[in-house]
Amino acid sequence: MADISMRSSRSRSASRGQPGQSRINGALFVALALIVVLAPLPLGSARPLPWGIWTALLGTLALIYLAVLGFRREKLRVPLSNIAIPAALSAATCLFLVVQVLPIPMAVPLANGFQLHLPQISLTPEMTLLMLTRQIGFGLLFFMVLQISVNDARRSLLLHVLLLSILAYAIYAEISLQTGDTILGVPKWAYLGSATGPFVNRNSFATFLAFGAVLCMARISGLLMRQHERHRDDGRVQGTGSRVMLYATGYVFLIAIIVATKSRMGLAATGVASLTIIGITALAMGRRRIMLIAAPVVLVAMAVGALLFGQSLFDRVEGLDATSDVRFSLYAETLRLIAMRPWTGFGGGSFEMAYPVIHTDAVDINYIWDRAHNTYLTLWTELGLVFGSLLILALGAITVQLVTGLVQRKGSFTAICAALGAITVGAVHSLADFSLEIEANTFVFLTLIAAGLAPLASRTASRTY
Repeated sequence: MADISMRSSRSRSASRGQPGQSRINGALFVALALIVVLAPLPLGSARPLPWGIWTALLGTLALIYLAVLGFRREKLRVPLSNIAIPAALSAATCLFLVVQVLPIPMAVPLANGFQLHLPQISLTPEMTLLMLTRQIGFGLLFFMVLQISVNDARRSLLLHVLLLSILAYAIYAEISLQTGDTILGVPKWAYLGSATGPFVNRNSFATFLAFGAVLCMARISGLLMRQHERHRDDGRVQGTGSRVMLYATGYVFLIAIIVATKSRMGLAATGVASLTIIGITALAMGRRRIMLIAAPVVLVAMAVGALLFGQSLFDRVEGLDATSDVRFSLYAETLRLIAMRPWTGFGGGSFEMAYPVIHTDAVDINYIWDRAHNTYLTLWTELGLVFGSLLILALGAITVQLVTGLVQRKGSFTAICAALGAITVGAVHSLADFSLEIEANTFVFLTLIAAGLAPLASRTASRTY
């Protein structure tokens, strides 16, 4: 269902833009949607080869798009000046990644007072360049999704394509789990008995599904908000009840598959994000009692999922204390690593090579710890406390802009709720895992945020459902 606009005819015309640019953005929409939908297939795009392929495709699309607009002398729907703070912070992060591979001699302290002298800041300059490649790809995707999502119908279609693709991957995950427990037809080598879809890691797949769940919740909120703001003399919006039930069914199904992943933090992040969207809707409608009704509905949905697939998840919850001890030891050692080079970091993508410097038997020494299982700590380890915080601050600036849009009653209510829900999922799950370090997840994450931000950052900000 397309977002229903409440703007004036002049504003509506401005949003559509010239027919030529609409065709360009329509073609770009198809290309970007294909990239985001297909990215989960190659094992969540968690390998260097898809990183390079996706960035090359996104770079080519951006060059063609800007060249065509320049040739036609048309302006961007969302100028960079309207997202200056997050754009500047992201650019500074990329610039620092370049600095980390420049010939600037640095020393790495080792045990027993020894030092390892390197010709550059990064322990692994090749991995740092790969991280730079990924960051450039992320920036290009975000920029282009902003441009195509100003149009109400196109933005709504994009959100539906995302939701349908996530539901499709969820169905595939359950089928593959019940018919041999495989990944793309190949026997699993990890996380046997857990739903992983085309991903290798169950927690990463849980985050992917969580984005779909919050999108369902945001759609329900948008429908309720539309009905709430409708004049009572106009009656009910036709089809509202059936659409709410449809999205609610999708939500319950996704919760069930999240439970089947056995991801404890994935389920928790989904619950926190869902309650966040419910709280936003209750405040927007001026009906705080909605929380008293909707919160139990979320809990019931999770209970249904738990009843269907939850025994193994409960088994993992029972072992939470032992797992937490290992994780907290890992975090403690990572903090020691950060303290060794707090300003320069060890280089983008270098955690796996840096961690052995301080690895003790407090954390299983028979296992290769290639990630900190906390994205915040990973950023600070690799980029230092200052530059490792820039991407976090960029998301914070976007969050402020989204919340401001809600307060000022601008932008798409559904898309903003979905964006804030996605940010909540990412922020919570990143405390205990690395899901946003998996490219397919980051693509969906950035697409949802850009879709929510686009109407606010466009040249003609307006109000839609």
